[in-house]
Amino acid sequence: MSFKPASGRKRESDVWKYFTYDAVADKSVCTSCEQKITGKNSTNLKRHLEYRHDDLFKLVSTADSVMKATKSAVTKTSLASATATSTTMDKFVGVSPYAHDSNKYKLKCNLLAKYLVSASIPTRTVENKEFREFCHEADPRFEVPGW
Repeated sequence: MSFKPASGRKRESDVWKYFTYDAVADKSVCTSCEQKITGKNSTNLKRHLEYRHDDLFKLVSTADSVMKATKSAVTKTSLASATATSTTMDKFVGVSPYAHDSNKYKLKCNLLAKYLVSASIPTRTVENKEFREFCHEADPRFEVPGW
């Protein structure tokens, strides 16, 4: 029997330490007990480990949790860095906010208020840091009112 690597995206789950994949038969084979499982869905493979090899399942679950937490932290750091860079660039380039008495600012405030009311979104949303960052990214000159 020849085992070929599966095509498609990279396997990230640690569950693959305990399985091989036979692309010809479309079966994943457990290296501990040789049981064949149709396909290559990591959730199904984890379920096999959970019911048949509890010790391996605990190892995989812990490793996957650590990997997800690390990815999440990297994403948050990247986002914060991008936002900081954007704000620094705005200061460097000299983007000035709309005057609060300008028609453009009033129009944007009215549209924002209309949206919040029509979608039944709490008005405290304008105090949310991520919402404010989003608005700034959409239009660096627009300062969200209410803060």
